[in-house]
Amino acid sequence: FLLMCPLGLMLLNLNAQSKKEVAALLDEYEQLMLNREWKKSMDYMYPTLFDIVPREMMENAIVTTFSDTSVLKMAIVELELIEVGEIKKDDTVSYAFAQYEMVMTMSMTNNLSEDFMATLKAQMAGQYGDENVWSVGKTLFIMTNNRIAVMKNIGEDRLYMLEIKPELKVIMEQMMSQQFLADAYPND
Repeated sequence: FLLMCPLGLMLLNLNAQSKKEVAALLDEYEQLMLNREWKKSMDYMYPTLFDIVPREMMENAIVTTFSDTSVLKMAIVELELIEVGEIKKDDTVSYAFAQYEMVMTMSMTNNLSEDFMATLKAQMAGQYGDENVWSVGKTLFIMTNNRIAVMKNIGEDRLYMLEIKPELKVIMEQMMSQQFLADAYPND
């Protein structure tokens, strides 16, 4: 799950008041991903995360995942901002939740069997839903719908984002307030 986090943990300007401004910043981050600047994407992560998962470990995992093309070439090909919510505050952070879609590809780079592609497609469909996974030739397309928190520590100028996913809650519990967690996971 941490391999998909770079996008969810990126830096943004919380003072951006319009969807258009946030979309422009998301486009900027998308260029990093399209240009495969994986290590630079770490600069966008909430720094407290590195107290839990060392930066070097995350960098190595991301670089390996997206750079090893012996079997599959993975790429993020599109990000689209869907919605930005209202700004909220707790004692230490101001934040807003936003929805975005991401399209990622997995292309086979050697002569793997059609069974391998079918198995991979079934696994991704199980995780993201049949309607969000399709293939063209030897390339698998995966569309994910994501929720993120755009955040700014009170008293600081630097701003960040965290991806909101059930499997990341355990990590967030170690670094975010109870109020933030209640807002991020209202159904828990």
